[in-house]
Amino acid sequence: MNRVRPSIRGRDNVAKPLAAIASGAALIVVFTWLQVPSSPQGATGTAAAISPDTATSSPADVSASPGPGDDIVPEDAMRLLAQIPHFNRSETEVEILGSDTRFAVSADATLHTDFSPGGSLVTVVEASEAGVTAYNADLNSGVLTDLATVDVGTTTPVGTRSIAEPLLLIGGDTVVAVQLEDGGQKTLDLEALPEDLAGPTTRAPFVWSASRQAVATMVCSPETCVVDLIRVSDLSVSRVEEPFILHALTDSFALGYPSLSDRRWHVIDLATGQRTPVAPQIAAAYDGFARDDGRFVAYGSTSWEPEVDPVDRPVVVIDPVSGATEMLFDQGPADWRYLYTGWTSTDWILLEEREGSGRTIVNQNDGSAVTFVLDGAGQPIAP
Repeated sequence: MNRVRPSIRGRDNVAKPLAAIASGAALIVVFTWLQVPSSPQGATGTAAAISPDTATSSPADVSASPGPGDDIVPEDAMRLLAQIPHFNRSETEVEILGSDTRFAVSADATLHTDFSPGGSLVTVVEASEAGVTAYNADLNSGVLTDLATVDVGTTTPVGTRSIAEPLLLIGGDTVVAVQLEDGGQKTLDLEALPEDLAGPTTRAPFVWSASRQAVATMVCSPETCVVDLIRVSDLSVSRVEEPFILHALTDSFALGYPSLSDRRWHVIDLATGQRTPVAPQIAAAYDGFARDDGRFVAYGSTSWEPEVDPVDRPVVVIDPVSGATEMLFDQGPADWRYLYTGWTSTDWILLEEREGSGRTIVNQNDGSAVTFVLDGAGQPIAP
């Protein structure tokens, strides 16, 4: 099958700019085998347990936005919102919408976003006749850059790269590290999967730490995941002792939960393996990401059955060292907004309404927020 390069054109040709996003997980890759009915992602038929771009994105350039601690005003929030690229997935393609460009890739492709300061970069990984091909698409310039072509076996490939390190990881049946400077490749030595990992398995998208010095790769069954941790400095690999559905990673801690049967947030100390339950107000975890300061932003539901029970859906900040949890934004029973993890920041969070009809920008320093509704073309309307 010949690989078709994505189409690129200016924003004037976009029919529906900033189209509504169906779910956080659906932005990058769909895992229909991990459905969680009680979550926004599960409600759309995708996996709440796996958040592909969760902690792999750097903050966008927010130099023109309000400073930390400043109350948000609509004009500033609109400016900030315009800097966040968005995705629109159909049955045949994924639209990637930047500030001035739009391009589309196959619906079967795996995407990894890395929104470095001053730039918006998307790494696309898709199957080709030669194996698995990865290339970069720059949302600012519209330029495509080939990275590498690697044979990683027969399973659906997933890929990711780091802006800070010239390293590309592609996983299928195996995980291959490609040094982009010289094209050198190394197949990583991963432990065999445990025999009691029941059901069909699929490799989930990689999760990077905020510093880009650690990255996790997971193989998931319908119930839980086996996690291997890769250190970028020497490409050493270590196995997290017990199965864990990981959402976010720092160099020292991991955030996630044990399984779909136990979705309470836990933090793992990567040095000792100790697991600590955190955020006790959240009974069913949904999603989260790691901040540059080493803390986690996480959210979830106060009930396992939010369709039945009146529930809150709090967004909290977790200190993995002390286990302390700070309320950031409390969503009441009438709200149904989920945390958008395709773009992360230490100062801001973006919440998307369940049906894609609105977006909320929240200041992490003081909890102030501005909510926008979207017009028929998906454009935010100033309140």
